[in-house]
Parts: sequence; structure tokens; C-alpha cells
Amino acid sequence: MRWFMWAAVAGAVAAVVLAAVALMFAGGDPEPAGAGSAPAIPAATDAAVSEAAESQVTDAPSASPSSSPSVKPSPRPTLRPMDVIAGLHTTVRELVQDGQLKPDAGEDLTKRLKDAAEKLADGEVDKARDKLEEFGKKVAKLREENKLSSAGYQTLAAGLAQLAALLPSR
Repeated sequence: MRWFMWAAVAGAVAAVVLAAVALMFAGGDPEPAGAGSAPAIPAATDAAVSEAAESQVTDAPSASPSSSPSVKPSPRPTLRPMDVIAGLHTTVRELVQDGQLKPDAGEDLTKRLKDAAEKLADGEVDKARDKLEEFGKKVAKLREENKLSSAGYQTLAAGLAQLAALLPSR
């Protein structure tokens, strides 16, 4: 039963990551909270509405609308490749703890991520990309050998796809 809970959590994480990647490629900003919904207005009875309307009728001109300053949205925080690698590290560790990834396989994946991070930190983007390609192949092989759960595979693959999108092109 616990396995199903973690599989559902991993699936939800994968869905969120994929949605974020899709949003990045779409280039659109998400709709601000509440922009698509009507404002919350307390309900009133017809009698109360008509009484209020009658009592507010005046001959005085209404105030002219004032212009409000436009508010610029704050820029989205930029996701860096090293942040995604750190997230993949955490995911690997959690998959091992949850029994979705064999411990020896987790150590191997962690080493591959560490190697890729070192290459990236040294500015060797092509070598980092090669290390990440090795990581991806190892993840696929672990799934084929049933050493990695399906949900774990989907989560790692989504993170790897996000990382690939962040790396500069060759």
C-alpha cells in the first residue's frame, strides 16, 4: 500500500515537471491566480438589492475614475542546470529510500550525476552532456532490469528532459 502512495507522489511530481517544461516551451505566463474566476461577492436577495438601489439613487455626478499604476510582474526565477542536477540527486536518494531503486544502482546514478555536475561547473558543457547521456542510458537499463520502478523512471526521465532543455545547444 505504501508503494502505491509513493508511486502516486512520483507520478504527480513527474506531471508537474512535464507541465513546467511545457510551459517553458510555450513561452506563456501562467494566468494570475483568480484571473479566470469571478470575485467572491456575498449573495443578496432581490428585495435587498432593490432597496439598496433605491436608497443610493442621487443626482450627484459620479467620481471620475483614476488611473492606477500598472504593476509589472516580477520576473520568474531562472532555473539553472545545477539546480536540476541537485533535484535529480535528491530524487535518486528518495527512490532508494522508498525501495523503488536498488541501492547499488542509486550509488551508480549518483556518481554519474556528480561527474556531470563537475564537468558543468568546469565549463565543459559537451562533456557534461555526455555524462548526462550516460546517466539517461543507465536509467533506461535499470528500468529494463526491474531495478527501478516505473514511477521512478518517469520522474528521472522528466528531470533529465528538463535538464537537457536548460543546457546550451551544441
